[in-house]
Amino acid sequence: MKESGQPDDLGEGAGPPELRRPGSWRRSLLLFLFCLAVYNSNLRCIGAFDSLAASFLPSGLWRGDGLYLDRYAPHVPEVLRYSMYLSRHGHWVSLYPIVTPILVAPLYLPTAFFPQLRPDDPRHGEAIRLFMEKGAASIVAALSVLFLFWTLRRLTTERAALGLVLVYAFGTSTWVISSQALWQHGPAELLLAVSLYLLLDSRPEGGRALLLGATAGLLTANRPHDLFFSLAIAAIVVRRSGRRAWPFLVSSGALGLLLLLYNRYYFNTLFGGYVDYRQPNGTPLPVHLPALPELAGLLVSNRGLLVFCPFLAVLLWRWPTRAPGSPPGREREETLVLAAAWIATLLFHACFSTWAGGYCYGPRYLTDGLPLLFVFLAGAWGRLGRAGRVLFATAAVYSVALQAIGAFCYPGGDSGNASRGVWDVAHAGPVLAYQGSLQSPFFLPLVARPLMTGELTGPADCRAEIRWAAPAPGEWPVDAVRDVRLRLTNRSPRFWSSLGGWFGKDAVRWIVRWQPAGRPPGEGLVQADAWLAWRLGPGDTSERAITVRSPPSPGEYTLTIEPGQSDRVRYRLFSERGVAPAVARVRVGGHRR
Repeated sequence: MKESGQPDDLGEGAGPPELRRPGSWRRSLLLFLFCLAVYNSNLRCIGAFDSLAASFLPSGLWRGDGLYLDRYAPHVPEVLRYSMYLSRHGHWVSLYPIVTPILVAPLYLPTAFFPQLRPDDPRHGEAIRLFMEKGAASIVAALSVLFLFWTLRRLTTERAALGLVLVYAFGTSTWVISSQALWQHGPAELLLAVSLYLLLDSRPEGGRALLLGATAGLLTANRPHDLFFSLAIAAIVVRRSGRRAWPFLVSSGALGLLLLLYNRYYFNTLFGGYVDYRQPNGTPLPVHLPALPELAGLLVSNRGLLVFCPFLAVLLWRWPTRAPGSPPGREREETLVLAAAWIATLLFHACFSTWAGGYCYGPRYLTDGLPLLFVFLAGAWGRLGRAGRVLFATAAVYSVALQAIGAFCYPGGDSGNASRGVWDVAHAGPVLAYQGSLQSPFFLPLVARPLMTGELTGPADCRAEIRWAAPAPGEWPVDAVRDVRLRLTNRSPRFWSSLGGWFGKDAVRWIVRWQPAGRPPGEGLVQADAWLAWRLGPGDTSERAITVRSPPSPGEYTLTIEPGQSDRVRYRLFSERGVAPAVARVRVGGHRR
């Protein structure tokens, strides 16, 4: 086994040593498949309507629509259509760059031959769209893991490389952001990981330089915010290869020119749809110089990188001394160039008040540069002592736990809402998601149809007895979390489950409502939902604690808790079928404890 700092030669014609070693194909395939299995284990797509255009475009490309979304945009409600833009030529196009949907388009080939797999299919179109989006995103994320693994094991021992890449795969936003929906972050990670792998060649020339130029160019074309990484790669290639770097410059330059021409043609500006992006109130994003509050928020708030990935603090005292493929004598220089690119990206995002990334889980905007940070970690790993490695492993386990909570519980508890406070631990995404409990898997019918609850069609299907298993608190601080215990007995002839079917439809869950005193019924309700049971058969009783958060305003409230069944738009409450809910009068006031 090779030692750290002794990379293999990547000379012309040698071929990737990752594929020449005995068993390499098998190990790589197992790693790829393991990542796919974990990324899809939650059986749902976690994203936002930011990726709506990207999820439509690949199918449209195979159907001859080109880059236009005219087939889909008119049927999308305006409030959800913000990722689609009516261009100056009268066609609907993606507001965001189109590299991501083009890269994953080969995965959508079946939509060209099977109409039932298209997102506008009248029966299952929405389910198919999300299923294919999730599949494509998870494949892209798993490929980034694979290329990063091949890079890391050229920089450190194979055991260390495997450990680091598993932390990258499951202890960072690669899991809950990149692998769950067609955000731009997944392809950004893949393109950066491929670029770092190609940089292992100490003098990239010819075809390798051409390919490296393409990946670096696509990195910026996919997400212009990543320009600093592309510039750093370009500086290193030119420094290493001199005049022989011209294939790199040609391919990256051609892609940059195509991006500018595309933006000029459709948006009448060189900077694309980002210029026309508006906040919910219709105003453009305010821009300012990098500010300390934004920098602190990006790093150490409850959306901060070091809070979700504390193991990265290793880099604060064990800085790496070698960049991928650095020739002797240039290690420090090239490492500083790559580090400067990451810092410049951090400062760029600190120029915007929207640094938290909108409705999401974790440090979304800093996801793109994760492969580079793990290359740095590979350089620092060999300089860690035993105590340092134990601390690193502990922090990594903590990070994986946070990501697992996001994968299975987000957006429960409104855990993606940064406006609830980014400096309050009680409002951190993992805390709120955990309190919101497991979310219904969207794609359960594909693997476990017998577990699905069918539609409860009448009062006979909803008969139940609901009791407080412990007295409800009569007083409660504002915006505070407490557990209440309830006992539910199923007196119907049907079983109930919180799993549901497509998109969680027909899932039976606890519905928590806070009704302010003196308000008309249905007005001023504060509502949440919580997990009820995997399966509650006829005659079975479930007793469990439900985590409930009190309203943010003081006053007299009626707390009502009862089962309800989802129809994807609202919950059909059991009280509407004649079942008496659990009710308590609660005085909310004082400060959160």
